[in-house]
Amino acid sequence: MEYISLGKLVDLKQGMAINKKSNHLVSEKETSLPLLRIADMATKSKTIFMDEKTPTRFIASKDDLIYTRTGQV
Repeated sequence: MEYISLGKLVDLKQGMAINKKSNHLVSEKETSLPLLRIADMATKSKTIFMDEKTPTRFIASKDDLIYTRTGQV
């Protein structure tokens, strides 16, 4: 069996951590940008939203494959 590095098949990107430096991008109201959290994936809840000014490199599209190296999915 031949193994191929995942990075040779797709573009890999790092997500954005919500912390003291990026907390200003969390919206006080519902927007079109729900924050994808591992904890919300099982329940499909959308309780935290990002500001419309969130850099586009951190916004997933419907064709993106999202995976995690840590956490419980």
